[in-house]
Formats: sequence, C-alpha cells, structure tokens
Amino acid sequence: ALVGRVEALAEQLPQTDQDAFFELVAYPVRAAAAMNETYLAAARSKRHAAQDRVSADAHADRAEAARERIAELTRRYNEGIQDGKWAGMMSDSPRDLPVFVGPTTGSVEGRDGPALGVAIEGRAEAVAPGEAPPPTLPTIRAAADCTRFLDVFARGDEPVEWTAETEADWIELDEGSGTVAEDRRLSVGVDWEAFPGGRSTERLTVTGAGERRVVRVRADAREAAGDVVAVDGTAAVEAEAYSRRTSGERARWAVSDVPGRISGTTMALEPLVFEAQSTEAAPTLEFDVDLPAGSVDVVVYCLPAQALNEDRDLRYAVTLGGEQEVVSIDPAGDEHDPEWQGNVLRGAAVGTSTHEVEDGAATLTLAGLDPGLVVDRIVVTSDGDSETYLGPRATHVE
Repeated sequence: ALVGRVEALAEQLPQTDQDAFFELVAYPVRAAAAMNETYLAAARSKRHAAQDRVSADAHADRAEAARERIAELTRRYNEGIQDGKWAGMMSDSPRDLPVFVGPTTGSVEGRDGPALGVAIEGRAEAVAPGEAPPPTLPTIRAAADCTRFLDVFARGDEPVEWTAETEADWIELDEGSGTVAEDRRLSVGVDWEAFPGGRSTERLTVTGAGERRVVRVRADAREAAGDVVAVDGTAAVEAEAYSRRTSGERARWAVSDVPGRISGTTMALEPLVFEAQSTEAAPTLEFDVDLPAGSVDVVVYCLPAQALNEDRDLRYAVTLGGEQEVVSIDPAGDEHDPEWQGNVLRGAAVGTSTHEVEDGAATLTLAGLDPGLVVDRIVVTSDGDSETYLGPRATHVE
C-alpha cells in the first residue's frame, strides 16, 4: 500500500523532481518493501516445504526476485542518477552484515501425479492422513464475528481435483470443490441461523486424488460479557478499541496516526514531555473483557521507543482481577543494546504481566506513567501458546 502511494505521488511530479524524489522517498520505501518481501517469501517457502507443498519453490523464487529488486534499485541510485553523481552512496549489503546476505529458502520435489494436502489455520503441521483425533480449527465465536481458513494444496507435479464436504448444515464454505495446482485457501464460517446454539463441533472432510483429510470445526454462539472476548483462551484488542478512557493530572491518551503492526492507528500519551505520574494520577484506557478463570498473561505491544533520558523510565501499569503490576519497556542500554535492536527489528517493545482472574466479565485498565509511551495492541492469554509473528487476531466484539 505504501509503495503504491509513493508511485502515485511520483506520477504527479515534474521530471525535474524525479531524481530527488527517488533518492529521498522512493528508494527507501521500495527497498524496504522488497526486504520485507524477501524475508516473508523465504519464511513462507520454508513453511510450505515443511508441509510438502509444491508452492514452496514459487515463494523461494519470489524471495530471490525481491533481493534482485533491491540490487537494481541500488544500482539506479548509485549509477543511474545524474551520471553517477551519488556513486557509492548506497549499498545493498551495508557493512556486509549477515541480514543482507539473504535468508535460506525451502524446496519440494513434487510427487509424480496429483497428490492432496490440507493445512489449517493456527497449526504449522499439515493434516496427516487418518490423523486421530482430527485437528481442530480455531473456534468460530459468534460474538467476535470471525471466519477461519484452511488451505487445500498440491503435493504432486499435476493439479489435484478436490471436494470439501460436511454433514453439518451450519458450516459454510466459500467453495466446495475445485482443482488446485499450488494452493487454495478456503474460508470456513457459520450460518448462525442454522446453528443449534451453545457450543458445537462437527467434521469437515476434504478428498482428492484418492486421499482424504478430516478436520473439526468448532463454533460458539454464547454471548460475550464484555467488549473483548477470549477465543480458545486468548483475547486480543487494538489499543484504539478501548471501552473507556480517562485523563490524568499531567497527561492524556490521544489517538495517534503512527501505525501499529496491524492497524493504522495507535494510542499515544500527550503532551510529549511531562513529569512521571503515579498510577492513581495517570490517564487510563479501560477494556471490558470476557476471560476464563485462572492465571492470565497480559502482553502489551508498544511502539519501540526509549525513555526521554537516562534518568527517566518508560512504564505502564496494568490492573486486572484486583491486581496491579507496573511494567517498564525501556531498554537497559543505548542503541547498541540487543533488546533495543530486537524491538526495532520486530517493530514493537513488548511487556508482560501476570494476573489471576475470575471467570466472566472483568475490566482491564492500562495506565500510562511516562512520556513517550505509544501503545499498539493488548493480548491476554491463559494458555501461554499464542506464538505468531504479529500476535493473534483481534477478538473485539462486533
């Protein structure tokens, strides 16, 4: 999206401004996008290779093509502008750091003829033939108004004809059959008018090329007791989707257009400079949540930042279930500190606190204590198993 905006803007500029625009805007944006694609495509090729998908090689090719685009953009910067005026200014492998060498990729030698494969949302491994019990898609909860997905894919050197069937009239698929040469992602939803109510689990069978894969579809029609609901033990919400907010004695929360890792909005403390606040005097964001009883981890994703100076801190406080915990996300060192570098690479400084909650409705209160704090999203998990690159999907009640 950002590359498209840059290219559209370039078309509006006169020719005399094109070189400067390329140097200052287009090159860094397009090269950064190509670097992102390099690593995302490489990671996908390895994941697909582990699942025995023939599409692994196509993603490996995408990763290599993206690396080549970075090299071409750099050649244009150094050699193609003003007869090489800026030769040597840019490098596609600065200081020969390992990150610029390029990631490893995966590869698959497809079986002879058509062969079926299936993988489901939330699980790295492909569905095995005859797997018992069948793997289960993440729960589809009516309150969160979400769908789930499964991938039908080819494992052979010929396209595979497939069919998806279920005896449950409440399971909805966006496509029930087809032919796939690489991958086809199916959307799995629920017809809530046909759903029997409460919670229910039924089977979905995919067949093709003489093979069969079975997965389970679980749905939950119960009403939520809050604005954010736990699904399979995890609740997630973007910071801007708060239930209520209050101002503090010295600062307030404001919607920021600094983008988070998923949404284009975050919540920032204003003004930029103020004295540190106590938890009682701090501005708060409140979230009405519906959680299972027991111990939960509250994971707060903030934009990577540092305290104003070495005498200050960068803290927030979480209150949940009658327990309050203050968390600092300020790295211990300077820009060479490994924690700080990791925060920048993943685009987030992450803090965690642990709380005991009762089953049902609760209020999670986030208080901002120090200037410079920008909050992206909050994840509450009761099972400790929420490993994804960007975190779980938002479970805000629609």
